[in-house]
Parts: sequence; C-alpha cells; structure tokens
Amino acid sequence: MALLRHPARRPHAAASAASSVAVLLALAASALPAAAQTTYGPGPGGDLVDATAVGDETFSGRFTSDIVLNFAGVTVDQVTSVTLTNLTHTYIADLAISLLHVESGQSVVLTSPPDDTAANFGGTYTFVVDPGLQTIDQVTRNTNTSFVVPTGSYAISDYAGEGGENGPRTDFTAFAGIPLSGTWRLSIEDFEVLGTGTLGSWSFAATTTSAAAIPEPGTLALLPLGALALAGAGAARRRRRKSAAAAATA
Repeated sequence: MALLRHPARRPHAAASAASSVAVLLALAASALPAAAQTTYGPGPGGDLVDATAVGDETFSGRFTSDIVLNFAGVTVDQVTSVTLTNLTHTYIADLAISLLHVESGQSVVLTSPPDDTAANFGGTYTFVVDPGLQTIDQVTRNTNTSFVVPTGSYAISDYAGEGGENGPRTDFTAFAGIPLSGTWRLSIEDFEVLGTGTLGSWSFAATTTSAAAIPEPGTLALLPLGALALAGAGAARRRRRKSAAAAATA
C-alpha cells in the first residue's frame, strides 16, 4: 500500500507509526479463525405442560429445557437449525415453540400453528431457514386429528394471529453476534387444555467465531507500510397471544 506524502513536507513520525499500528491490528483481526458449525446438546426432554382452566380463564402451560454453554470468547455467527427429537402432542394448534438465549434476551419462534390446525406431532423435527421447505403451517393445512406431521425438516415460522392464516416465515438473525456462552432455552407453550405430549430431547446447531488474542500495540513491530504482517408462564390467554416471541421472553 503506497504512502501518500505532502509535496512540501515529510509525514510526521508519530502519525506514520500510528498508521502502521492500525494496519497491523487490522491484519491481526482479519486472521481470526473461520466460522465452524457445531451441534450443541442434547437438552433434556420430558412431559409437556398442559394449559389450565380456572373458571372462564385459561392459563397457558410452559415446558422449558435448557442447554447451558461456557465458551469464553466465542460469538455466534448464525444459528442454523434446531432439532426436536421424538416430539409428540395432540392438536398442535395449542402450541408455540421457541428458542431463547436467556442472557441476551434474544428469542426466535420455531413454529406456532394456526388456531384451527388439528394435526398431531409424532416424530423428530428440524427447524431451519430454507425458502425451499414448507412450514409446519403449510404441511398441516386442511388436515384433521388423524394426521401426524411427518419426521423431517421444516422452515421456521411465527404465529399469524387469530383467523387461521399461515404464519410468516422467520429466521435466526436475532442470535447473530451474541455470545455462545449462556443458557439456551427451548420453550414449548400450550395455550389450550386437554392436549398432551412429550419431548425426547433437543439440540441446536450454530456457526461460531472464536476471538483470537490481538497483541497490544506496544508489542507489535512497526513494519513499513506495504509489508505484510501476521496477525462477538406465562399466564397469557390464547386470544391475547400476539406473538409467541414475546411470550418466550416472559
């Protein structure tokens, strides 16, 4: 890289040194390890928690399962998938399933089927961001209580609100840039009574970046410019469920 000089004077030595340090720091930062994808878990399973009716009120039940990680200096680049192993539940319209990173407060809805969806869960389901895949809403459209969602991968989507419409597709961008360390919490919230279910286990996959140590400026050799250098429950009633993402952070 060429150093531009004023035609009437030589650059000040301090300014030249500062520029050299900046270049070396930039080169060191660019040498951070490439993102690598890893699967984390499994988180424990168990019986899902049914909603409870008290008089005219229906209070949601919430099952949660945590994966606690401790990776100092590792930042999430992108969550790529969440897998629910051996998930069962009758009448899946009762449910809103979401992933929360407790410390950052960031959460994403995986699926929250329309109110009139009578199908059942009975398999292993992986939720991803893929425009080529159907959402759970799309797969279960116009099905009845005898239909079981096939094991497989599905695009994540949010709740569309009352009215039985398919929910909007979502993504995992809320988790980009947060620390990998902390508590990752799967939440399965049930908004209506009588439906029952279980979860075997769960896991999630993410690409991450490890922050390499960058030397202090005083330890760097100030090379001439142009030289190469070496080197982030709810008690909500069903009719008030505006967004399952908000419920997950409660």
